[in-house]
Amino acid sequence: MIENLRLADPGFFEAALICFSTYSFERVTIHQISDFTVVRPAVLQAEFGDKTRLLAAVLTWYIDNGFDSMLRQLRKTCCPVSAILCFFRAIGERPPLPGGGGARLLFSTAMRLAGHDSAFAQIVSDAMQKLEIFFYECVVESQEANDRMTRAPAEHVVDLLIGYIAAFPAMPRAKHSGSTVDQVIKSVELLLRRPLA
Repeated sequence: MIENLRLADPGFFEAALICFSTYSFERVTIHQISDFTVVRPAVLQAEFGDKTRLLAAVLTWYIDNGFDSMLRQLRKTCCPVSAILCFFRAIGERPPLPGGGGARLLFSTAMRLAGHDSAFAQIVSDAMQKLEIFFYECVVESQEANDRMTRAPAEHVVDLLIGYIAAFPAMPRAKHSGSTVDQVIKSVELLLRRPLA
């Protein structure tokens, strides 16, 4: 009975998120997840069925809790352009930057699974809605501050930034993913800084 109560504890979801962020989704086992969460494998399987359903539950929890917090923290501690670039760095790094593990899972693993699993399609949709607001607020704030930000309409810039997000599911599998992430971040910076034609 204690383990069933543990499954409702935010600490359980945080531990499971760390586990999924540490190991690749394809390779992680229920036993590794059990070690991180301190919940027996049989209980995990009875509650979630398999690691795919468990990941869906963990990411749903993360969107409602950690993702908003991460975006708020970026807005609070960075100038708008840096906040956007730090977000891209967080989802592209392996190992993930502090606080970025869940975001990396959203925009790599969840996006890959969304094409054939409606639960992950909803998870990605929910995350994208929050991300669009974050991007829009950053772009508008930077444009209003005359911070060398492009003068293209904020909606167009946000659409292009969301397009860059679509590249991330393929990056963890790329041979030189570190340099690929750097190239994407440099492209994003050029997009944000380019003058209006």
